[in-house]
This record gives sequence, structure tokens and C-alpha cells, in this order.
Amino acid sequence: MIEYTWDADKEAENVRRRGIDFNEAKSVHLDYWRIEIPDELHSDDEPRTLTIGVSHRDRCLVVATSYRDPESPRIISARRARSANEMNTNNEDDDLDRVEFDFSRVRLVNRPRSPVGFGIVIDGAVEYSLRLIPSNKILGRFASAREAWPAVLAAVERGMPAKCLVLDWHWANGRRGRVTSGRLLVLTARSGLGLDVAQPRMRKAG
Repeated sequence: MIEYTWDADKEAENVRRRGIDFNEAKSVHLDYWRIEIPDELHSDDEPRTLTIGVSHRDRCLVVATSYRDPESPRIISARRARSANEMNTNNEDDDLDRVEFDFSRVRLVNRPRSPVGFGIVIDGAVEYSLRLIPSNKILGRFASAREAWPAVLAAVERGMPAKCLVLDWHWANGRRGRVTSGRLLVLTARSGLGLDVAQPRMRKAG
């Protein structure tokens, strides 16, 4: 049985700075739909991961965990999941925020699949758009995220790299934000259409 451990002083500091104790952070590892990302920047001395999931307090958290001892993982830090804009304008979380991650290695621990599919709803959004980066060309506009899933898969089939695709939400006042992007967007689109999320080999552009 895996037993999570942590340093009491680090937990106290995390509570002071972010209002999250490590018992709550530990519960994120029990979230059935959690996502794990290898944290290679901080893995020189020990393997680390970032786990994104919902805690027993119903808060979406990002938890950094060390796996030096796989039978006794150590919680390093935890914070609320935030938007990319918030992360880029807040410098206080050096261990979690100002990092480039290889999202091609994102692992959905229990990959969702529904025979009828699903969508993602952002409160207040009146429209969703599929954007190509770095050109920011709009590939399509949709009344719901679910309507965007076929366009995402069609773009990949045409040879567009998954890392260049971004799904945005739009409010009536002109504000927009990112729903998801890259490989995770493609996985979500496949699952959202009720398809097997095991991806076929993607064709290279050109």
C-alpha cells in the first residue's frame, strides 16, 4: 500500500502561502480523472510529477510529488489550478508556475470514454473557437465546445500538429481564454465524441 509522506515545515509554509494542507493535496492522487505530467525540470535528483485533480474538498489542485521511494511518495507542494494568464502574472510559486512542461507526455490516469460523448462548458461563454498557433488563425467558431471536437480531429487528419491547436472560450464582452490545447485537446476531442482515446498515428505536416 502506498503511503504519502511530507515535511511538516513545508506543509506549514504551503498552508500559509496557499491555504492548502498536504492531507488535502494527497487526496488529489485519489481522483479517478486525475492527470499526471512528468516534472523533468525538477527531476535531476529524483523523479517528480505534477498531478492535476480534484481534492476531497472539491477544489482543483496541482500537486508536486517526489517518487524517490515509489512506495512512499513525498508531497512537495500544492496550489489551486489557475489560468495561464494568472500563472504568467504571478511569480511567487517558483516550483510550480514558471516551468515549461512536455505536454506530449501528459498521462490521463483513467482515460474517460463515453458512448454518447461530452462537452466542456465555461460559465458565461457565448462562443468557442479553434485557433492555430503561432499564426493565431481561426480555424472555426462554434456555439459549444462539443461542436468543436470534429474540427479538432479533422485538423489533425489534415496534418496539423496537435501542439499548434488551441480551443478558446469567448465572453460577450470580448474577453477570451484557453479551454485546452495540444495533445490534451486531441485526446479530449476523441473522448468527447465517444471514440477510443488511443490515438492513431498522426501524419506529419508537409
